Amino acid sequence: MQRLWLAALFALAACKTVPLTPASTLAALRALPGAYLSGPVVTLNEPAVLNREDFVYDAKLSPDGSRAAISRLAGDGFHVAVFNLTAEHSADTQLNQTRPVDSSPDADPRINVSEFDVEGLEFSPDGSRIAAVSRDGTLRVLDARSGALLGSWTGEEPLVSVAWSTDGGRLALGGAAGLITLVDAAGLSWLTDVRPHGSEVRAVAFRADGSLVSVGWDGSLQVHALGEARNDEARLRFRRLEDLATVSGIAAHTRAVTVAFDARVPVTVLRGELARELALEDVPGTVTVMTASGPQLARKKKLSSLSLRQLSFDDLTVAVCDACLPAGVAVLLGESALSQLDWAIDSVTDDVVVRAKPGAPQVKARLVPTLVRRRHFRFAAPINDLSLDASGEIAGLAFSSTRAVRDVEVYTREKQGLIEPEREWDCAARVKVDTGEVLERVHGHRGVVSSAAISPDGKTLVSGGWDKKLIVHGARPLVDARFGWSLRRVRFSRDGTKIIAAAWTPLNPLGDHRSDPAAVVYEVVYDERATVTPASAAPSDASRPAERAE
Repeated sequence: MQRLWLAALFALAACKTVPLTPASTLAALRALPGAYLSGPVVTLNEPAVLNREDFVYDAKLSPDGSRAAISRLAGDGFHVAVFNLTAEHSADTQLNQTRPVDSSPDADPRINVSEFDVEGLEFSPDGSRIAAVSRDGTLRVLDARSGALLGSWTGEEPLVSVAWSTDGGRLALGGAAGLITLVDAAGLSWLTDVRPHGSEVRAVAFRADGSLVSVGWDGSLQVHALGEARNDEARLRFRRLEDLATVSGIAAHTRAVTVAFDARVPVTVLRGELARELALEDVPGTVTVMTASGPQLARKKKLSSLSLRQLSFDDLTVAVCDACLPAGVAVLLGESALSQLDWAIDSVTDDVVVRAKPGAPQVKARLVPTLVRRRHFRFAAPINDLSLDASGEIAGLAFSSTRAVRDVEVYTREKQGLIEPEREWDCAARVKVDTGEVLERVHGHRGVVSSAAISPDGKTLVSGGWDKKLIVHGARPLVDARFGWSLRRVRFSRDGTKIIAAAWTPLNPLGDHRSDPAAVVYEVVYDERATVTPASAAPSDASRPAERAE
């Protein structure tokens, strides 16, 4: 009954006169797969509401605009909800017109507990998979239709941003401590990493030439390219667990594990659960290892490999002993393994640089690519978000005068209804990626500008902020949509016909718990001057008065 009622309601709404992009322009767009609209944005039509009861952290559209994915915080943890947006279209309707939906997505798997925010989502280029990253340090890849978990990979620091390469072969992950990691998308295995930022990597995006653009709270925009392979060293970031240094590793080529180092222990020790999971081969005999209760005899097993980045220990004989390991540690490398490595501290990044000693019998190094920084532009304020136009040459950036950290002071000011003052760097901007030139800076928000979406033609900016506003800059009259609470993400569809927005919504403990919209999809309306640009076309001229990056 609810769906029938909704269908009737929206059928009545459809009788109202609403602006539409010219039908001939939409027909031309349909005839060119991968093309996008270019021209002045007139307005946004009334949105389809996907969610009105949760804190929504991110929202993205599939490459063809037919599906939407949101990361939402529900009562039992974080979910990734997937919606089907398509409706039949005719020559006189908006292309792929967004159908009305209720709050029931096609898939809605719970992927994480509430303590670890899921801040980044991205569809694969073919739209079949969704990558989700979380502050628990884990990348999860889901089927875009069923929501089934296809695989996961865990790194060494909380993850806050993600991007697919344009060929779908690699994933770039942005970390909370400045690390960028490349992961093979097919096997979800580590490829390489680099720490170019001094704080959170708030957004990453690939360009068609394979280069990677990143921005962070350190106020920098950087462009990286894959460099020559290197195999002589691994860079590790230690974490302390009790009195031990730990890192992330891969056991038997497949299993992500936490590895501790302790040269006081003569052998490498493995947790029993991991040995059973990997079905390790028995080695004759036992070995004596020390526990908190005294010496203990442990069975021996053969571990085919243990990888620390590009360094791999092969055919390790390990002792299986749960009592020898602190909670949270799966493998402990003892003196027999550590004696085959040399160590040094990089004073700039605080990374531990590890190399195999000459002639080390069990350590092998494999060739890995490197990420080489090609461009580096620094601005006068933290950067909270990045999106790229279709050419990859124009970026939409979101700035704030202070880092976008939601602390007690922020919540207190919001609860008191205090309005933030106007500040120079609470703004969004269009920036040339290869030169750092600021083509346009736009204001209109009070406080943090959390997200910025650049249109495919590189000419229109849409921004969202903690002041509950979504602004389409350049539209006449100005489009200024209001939400119930902070905007978290705004993005154009690849063809420019839709905008998706994510927001937190005030919780409603009563009735059906519905509140203000937290995830919506707008149809973007262009005027009669709009044209269709093939995906392979040269970038349009976006020249306006420019100012240099600071």
